[in-house]
Amino acid sequence: MPRRRFFWRLYAFFLGLTLIVFIAGGEYAAHGFKRFYYEYAEKDLASRATLAAQLIGDRPAAAGSDEDAFCKEIGRRADIRLTVVGPDGVVTADSIASPKEMDNHGQRPEVREAFAGGVGTVIRFSDTTREERMYVAVPLKRNGKIAAVVRTSIATEPLMNTLRNFQRDMALTAAAMGLLVFGGVFFFLQKINRPLAEMRQGAKRFAEGDLNFRLRTPNYEEFAALADALNNMAGQLKSRIETIARQRDETQAVFTSMREAVIAVDADERVLQMNRAAAELIGTTGDAAAGRMLTEVLRNTELLKLLRSALEKKENAEGEVIVHRGDEELTLYVRATPVRDPEGKVLGAMIVATDVTQIRKLERVRRDFVANVSHELKTPLTSIKGFVETLQDGALEQPEEAKRFIGIIARQVARLQAVLADLLSLSRIEQQAEHGDLRFQDGAIRPVLESAVELCAHRAAQKKIEISLDCPPEARSRMNPDLFEQAAVNLIENAIKYSEAGRAIRIAVAPEGGGWKIDFADQGCGIEPQHLDRIFERFYRVDKARSRSEGGTGLGLSIVKHIMSAHGGSVTVASTAGVGSTFTLHLPA
Repeated sequence: MPRRRFFWRLYAFFLGLTLIVFIAGGEYAAHGFKRFYYEYAEKDLASRATLAAQLIGDRPAAAGSDEDAFCKEIGRRADIRLTVVGPDGVVTADSIASPKEMDNHGQRPEVREAFAGGVGTVIRFSDTTREERMYVAVPLKRNGKIAAVVRTSIATEPLMNTLRNFQRDMALTAAAMGLLVFGGVFFFLQKINRPLAEMRQGAKRFAEGDLNFRLRTPNYEEFAALADALNNMAGQLKSRIETIARQRDETQAVFTSMREAVIAVDADERVLQMNRAAAELIGTTGDAAAGRMLTEVLRNTELLKLLRSALEKKENAEGEVIVHRGDEELTLYVRATPVRDPEGKVLGAMIVATDVTQIRKLERVRRDFVANVSHELKTPLTSIKGFVETLQDGALEQPEEAKRFIGIIARQVARLQAVLADLLSLSRIEQQAEHGDLRFQDGAIRPVLESAVELCAHRAAQKKIEISLDCPPEARSRMNPDLFEQAAVNLIENAIKYSEAGRAIRIAVAPEGGGWKIDFADQGCGIEPQHLDRIFERFYRVDKARSRSEGGTGLGLSIVKHIMSAHGGSVTVASTAGVGSTFTLHLPA
């Protein structure tokens, strides 16, 4: 396809566009002027008809000839045709024709509209004047009722003449403006027909790295070849650079955001790259470790053994490794994989380490829970079974012994019931919190704590333990009062249980970060540091013999923990062996 000259192509485009704009604009303006002129004429006729109806309505009822003469006089002065139509459609007066010679107008649309109480408007051919006319009819009221219809009309020919004159003037104006536009476009295109400077500047911008810039002459004979070549070159360079940068960023983003620790080494065990998780695990940075031997940045022999196994045996090696990060001990599942080139040669290896510390901890808690609950149930069941067999073997014949044995059985059954009740309570709290079935309300904290103290008052009195409560009256929180009271009772009972007679228990409420903290401080035996991390586990006992002798189930603190979790809060403990413990409930804002 032969290329057309840029100048004439652009000039033809502007010429055609200008013609289209002027033609469309002229047609739209003519149509708008016609609509405006007809609306103006209609409103003028309606105003005159309303005025005529008022004048006729103010005259006393007279003979038709008087009304006809009056209409002719008004029509002559106003230069309009005025017609009065009676309720039966008979014309009673007309400013141009004789009413007797005129047809019945009852079915004329404008007359019907006026008798309906509106303003009737229509344009149609008049048989009387033999021309097209615009009619406007309004109701004539006497004593609040429509007595007749007054209709005004004018010929549309003068309106059309005015519109034709307007269109002629618009055409002349458009022609003059068109000549100015065509001359201006011709002058403008003559100036831009010398784009060599632009081409030179475009090439300079490409050389400076501005690859988003594009020359604007892709399809014209004079500069098409050079413009296309420069634009294609810039586009290809930009695409290739963006592809390389995007691939690098994607790889780096995936590598950096991985939760697993990843280390890549070459065949000489020199670090090629490591992600953020691996750097944090080792205690260094990726930039600092790059290029160094792995043995310089990593001291764990088990992990190094897995890496060397993958490099030497050229196959995957995996296993669990214990590493230390500060005072924290972590369990990692490590997988070492050899990295090969397309020919299969081993270039190095990649280590991927996943932190499974929490999983192993949960597994241990599960095992401990199964063992503890089995032990908690086995002990009373064994006792019950032994005393039942003793009774069956003849102890029933000895009333005193039988009574004692049955009392022991009853205590063991009560212990089993307490364990099962706490297990069910714990399960219910977990399920309700998980499914959102717990009902919370805004309420004062002090009444709930006072109720908990009252429930524990009898047992405290038995050991001569005084319980003090310090709670500001403005302390309020969104809570489930029953569950919150249960948590408070559990902590108070524990404080009583592990405190010597005559000691004191202090409950203090204080603001904390928009919420509240409630301290339960005792002067009991305290807790050794090694037990503090596990005392909220189910069935975990610091002093197993004393706990069972006091009737505890080993679930009280676990219930407290789950109640506070359901409230969106937490429970913490601070304790010193031989001095006492302070359990703190944290209620959120």
